[in-house]
Amino acid sequence: MANLKASSPFTIMVLGGYGNFGELISSALSPKTDPLNQNIKLIIAGRNGQKAKILAETLDCNYCEVDVAKDDLAAIFLQHGVNLVISTVGPFQGQSYHIAQSALQANTHYIDLADSREFVAGISSLDNEAKAQQCFICAGASTVPGLSSAVINHHLSRFSALESIEICLSASEKVPGISTLSAVLSYAGETFTMLKNKQQTPVYGLQDLEHRKFYHLPKKRWVSNCNVPDLEIFPHNYPSLKNLSFKAGVGISLVQFSASFVAFLRRFKLFPHPVKYAGAFYKLAQKFERFGDGLSVMQVRLIGKDHLEKPLKINWEIIGYDNEGPNIPCFASIILARKLANNQLQDRGAFSSTNLITLEEYLAELKRLNIKTFTDIIS
Repeated sequence: MANLKASSPFTIMVLGGYGNFGELISSALSPKTDPLNQNIKLIIAGRNGQKAKILAETLDCNYCEVDVAKDDLAAIFLQHGVNLVISTVGPFQGQSYHIAQSALQANTHYIDLADSREFVAGISSLDNEAKAQQCFICAGASTVPGLSSAVINHHLSRFSALESIEICLSASEKVPGISTLSAVLSYAGETFTMLKNKQQTPVYGLQDLEHRKFYHLPKKRWVSNCNVPDLEIFPHNYPSLKNLSFKAGVGISLVQFSASFVAFLRRFKLFPHPVKYAGAFYKLAQKFERFGDGLSVMQVRLIGKDHLEKPLKINWEIIGYDNEGPNIPCFASIILARKLANNQLQDRGAFSSTNLITLEEYLAELKRLNIKTFTDIIS
């Protein structure tokens, strides 16, 4: 049975805790920054012990040097009495479940920010062991499928039949970390499927460019196909669906066109795998940051029939200002970590973040960012 350590304080180790996402998560969960965290003991961990130490001194918490590829993680979790490990160590495409399995060996809860379709959907392979250990093992505690499912579930009762879901994301000019960029490049020009007319239909990554209208942005933006966990999970979660799509892009058109062109070349094997050049693409994209407007947007469009069998279309958008949009993926893990620390989350097993967080919980946490949300009924 789990060593789940009903002790106080509740010890959380953030792997990659000084990285782009890790630092924000560590800061949000630090007892120094929020009185809601007084029952949390925070440990910042990662390969670079010096970076971990510097942030730990700022947040007045603990740190340790950990190499997830080489060290005995289960032993480290046990040594530090860890109740929950949060992994921000991507990219998750092609990554094994060794961190989650190490958490299980140490009878420790686990959360990650995975955006890999296969990784998040496959975490259920650990479900029996997690239930036996009474552990909470959650993959994909991020914007997708965490926030996307929260939005859908919030509006679901208005539909007698939800038939189509269209999700679009357009990031600001702020370039994400290399691991996030590598994740996107991993499927550039590669084949995956989207639900079209109840059939899983092949599409190509970063192809099918669309000049998308976001109702609360001043201009349209270019987006293209992206491979995310929602495409695998939602057809099972919402069985009335006939169509499901996910597209994303960045606010600077030239950068988006360039990414799609590289994907086109890769599709026809005219370019080596772009992940090899993630560092170069990262530096190149940074040169265009000064041309951006600081706006990020996520759009969830729900289409179906209401309870009078009339057509119903709901458009929900969240806009992040001042380049704060790219921070939104961190908040699912923060919400779930606080719930576990306060014994407010009784789910045990291995699953995605789908259905675990309400939209109200999200929006309450997102108040710390400069964001606005909009809901429109489209006739």
